[in-house]
Amino acid sequence: DEGGRSTAEIIQTFIPPDLKRQFLFQEHIPREELGRHYYHADICVVPSRWDNYPNTCMEAMRCGKTVLASNQGGMAEMIEDGHSGLLAHCTYGDRNELKEALRQTLIRAIQMPAAERAKMGQAARERIEQICDNDTIVRTQNQWLEFLPKKPATTTTASPRVHIAIFLTSPNQAASIQETLESVAAQTCGEVSPVIVHNMNTHANMLPEFASEWPSLPG
Repeated sequence: DEGGRSTAEIIQTFIPPDLKRQFLFQEHIPREELGRHYYHADICVVPSRWDNYPNTCMEAMRCGKTVLASNQGGMAEMIEDGHSGLLAHCTYGDRNELKEALRQTLIRAIQMPAAERAKMGQAARERIEQICDNDTIVRTQNQWLEFLPKKPATTTTASPRVHIAIFLTSPNQAASIQETLESVAAQTCGEVSPVIVHNMNTHANMLPEFASEWPSLPG
């Protein structure tokens, strides 16, 4: 909310007057009705500059739609570019580059033959059903838990060391991650240990190249 205006109202201020009639802003849609709206769409766009694992992307893929998203965050893990969707490639954090990448990728999606979009939508449905299957999720979580340090129970009354997980969502986050590590090191609540997690993995050799360049982690 900005000055009492809704997000939709703020977005509408950026649309040129002669193009406003081409946009339709829906009011709140009950969850049980979302599927019908997805099915009526030819292309679904998730233009987030960053998102972890958005339901919007999962739902659109499950409905068999061609999904266009940025290559930031979890969308790049869901979509196989050119096969089960389209990714707009840009440098992390560069808004202008993302805007242009989204424009070019949307043009590409619009120009695709309907049959090709349908084939991509079917691949999207198969992809999201595969990676978000209940058995797959449970197995992945169990594998991740195996990487966590296992410590014997202790009766000491000393303040325990606090492990803070820092999740890497892009290989272009060196500056922001460094700031995060320095913030962790400045904590006064007791001993802290940052745990770097990349693609659900804590192995050092699986980290992006910039992370391996740190001689030691603060804290």
